[in-house]
Amino acid sequence: MKRTADPTQRRRVPTIDETTRAVQRAQASLAEIAQRHAADTARAEADAAEREAAEAARRAELARWSEPDTGASADTAADNTADTAGEDTHALER
Repeated sequence: MKRTADPTQRRRVPTIDETTRAVQRAQASLAEIAQRHAADTARAEADAAEREAAEAARRAELARWSEPDTGASADTAADNTADTAGEDTHALER
């Protein structure tokens, strides 16, 4: 702040118009800050919901993996045994 020798300049009171403009600028800034805050909150909530959905899908997949296979693995094991037996027979013929 620049100091002047004239006391009227040091004690200058802003006019009503200057004060009104300053208040309007401050209100506009506060409104912008509130709008940004609301947008950030909405984005954070959307991100959290997306993460929760992905984690729920992961949990469901892990639960499926941990369930014992009843019929599918027995059929697959029988198929693998039959395939292996056939390969061994061909290997011996050579």
